[in-house]
Amino acid sequence: YTNISSTTYSNPLSQAITPVASSSKVLVIATANHGIGNESVVKVQAKIWRVTDAAGTEDAIAIGDLICAGSDATNNEAGRSTVGIILDSPNETNAVTYKYVFRGSSANATYYNNYAAGGQNTGTITLMEILA
Repeated sequence: YTNISSTTYSNPLSQAITPVASSSKVLVIATANHGIGNESVVKVQAKIWRVTDAAGTEDAIAIGDLICAGSDATNNEAGRSTVGIILDSPNETNAVTYKYVFRGSSANATYYNNYAAGGQNTGTITLMEILA
């Protein structure tokens, strides 16, 4: 697992696609499992970001936050999941990178890819081009 004990977004998941037409849409499906450490309540916020330029400018394209919340006063790193699905219109024929980013609601322990103590699960990001 990866400790993302921060209130700033980290991006453990990213994937690129090169659309064949500027009118194409991209279906983005992202999943991840999270764990929380020794704190009464922690929220994990997740967003889907798009990067379309060489400078790496990130655009948050998901509307709102995907939030999983839980309480864990016994430090057993209880597992929670997030899923993000969005149909995007990047208007590009160059490579487009999508990132599934996370942050915790406090600087205390929040884990990515952890479903129960010591668990190892894999987050996924799947991209599908839909020709318009």
